[in-house]
Amino acid sequence: MRTINRWKIFIAGLAILSSIVTIIISPPSIRFGCIFILIGIILYPTANKLLTKIQKRSEYDIGLPRAPYRVLPANADDIRWIASTAQYVYSGLDIMPLKLMEDWYNANPTGFFIIRDRDGHLCGNLDILPLKPDVLSRFLHGDIIELDLQGNCLLRPEESIKIEYLYVESFVAVSEGYKGNPLAAYTCLMKFPEIIKYICDPSQLKTIYAIGASEAGIRLMKDLGFNEIEYNKKRKDDHKMFFINFDVLCRNLLLRADGEDRSKLFRMLKVIDENPAL
Repeated sequence: MRTINRWKIFIAGLAILSSIVTIIISPPSIRFGCIFILIGIILYPTANKLLTKIQKRSEYDIGLPRAPYRVLPANADDIRWIASTAQYVYSGLDIMPLKLMEDWYNANPTGFFIIRDRDGHLCGNLDILPLKPDVLSRFLHGDIIELDLQGNCLLRPEESIKIEYLYVESFVAVSEGYKGNPLAAYTCLMKFPEIIKYICDPSQLKTIYAIGASEAGIRLMKDLGFNEIEYNKKRKDDHKMFFINFDVLCRNLLLRADGEDRSKLFRMLKVIDENPAL
């Protein structure tokens, strides 16, 4: 990379030197044109950087609620993309093998979602596991890790009436080069209460759990009001576990919502508030 940059500097310097020589030996009638070309060569790098900054800035100034993304239920082919992307955004024991993810999906596909941009390109995923109560208890105590969770550890779609707790296994929103995509993340978060309807009746849901696999993930959860579970000893996966009541999460999302998203969250909160069990 350094060698390439040196060659670019050398070629640019050679071009400037050639332009200067051309100006000196050129007749007055075309000398002005040569000067104009020289100025263009000198100013091009600065102008190019400025245009790039303006373009990047405009991408994030379009307004979060108008982000051109859709959140859709994942299909079997999407699981392969999710597993492949995990290799770039996670590390170590947090990278789930495709076979395990397919086992989860086959056991209960209702908790898997993908994010697509307006051109249909995949740019994120949200994986939610409805773990059986006994498995969830062992997992929360840190006695087992994600890799120990098999398909038979999940409640099946026909058992949705039993679901009171959900575990967010993965939340990814990426742009080109696997960089973070805040607009896609915002869209998915605003759809979260609606997403729950695919998994179970939102009025019966009590608590959402999630692991902080990255500093960015931990910051996001704390910003949304998640609380950290205190342990006397380290978990086997060496991660922090967080939790939040579903109704509290909806209220905190409401504070960050606008327009149509705000109206949908209001309706969801009304359903939750009418349930005396919460």
